[in-house]
Amino acid sequence: MTFEPESLGRSRSDLAEALRNERKRAGLAQTRPAQRCNMSTPDYVRASLARNSGDLSKTVAKKLERQHVLLDSSKSFTFVLTEQAVRWPLVSPLAMAMQLDRLVSVSRIPQVRLGVIPLGMGGPVVDTPLSVFTVYDRRLVQIETNTGALILRDHRDVNAYRDDFERYETYAVFGSECRELLSDWALGFSGLGR
Repeated sequence: MTFEPESLGRSRSDLAEALRNERKRAGLAQTRPAQRCNMSTPDYVRASLARNSGDLSKTVAKKLERQHVLLDSSKSFTFVLTEQAVRWPLVSPLAMAMQLDRLVSVSRIPQVRLGVIPLGMGGPVVDTPLSVFTVYDRRLVQIETNTGALILRDHRDVNAYRDDFERYETYAVFGSECRELLSDWALGFSGLGR
């Protein structure tokens, strides 16, 4: 389902409400695990919103508050990130080190499975992740773009993204191997590299 603001004659807040209603109708939570729970430090959240105008303090506070869903033991989350995304220098080196330490901490939450696809994995990765997407069960996929989000409900689309995610998982490292990489990269940003 695509929402075109101009054709609907509605504001962004109206469209956000329509998206919330679509999620409710599909029986899904109000939060998007990958983006809304963003696993980020306050500095990283602020930097990620830098292109937006206006007072961002409420938006930053909401994004940080939404991270609490990661602690809900009735839910489970799997995140797969690329090394390029994790190491993108969005903030100062010290703030990047803190962001990577935050990811290490998040990876220790029992209901969170955090993986990274490292650049030096030893073989070609034929799949190219060009967008951030979130798969909700077998009913809905949300693809994030620079200007908005696309919601897909058709089972063929959902299955295609589920298949993509499963392939990305096979390239990723999880657990202690993931934490070791994240820690090494954090040390590199802090100037204390091993």
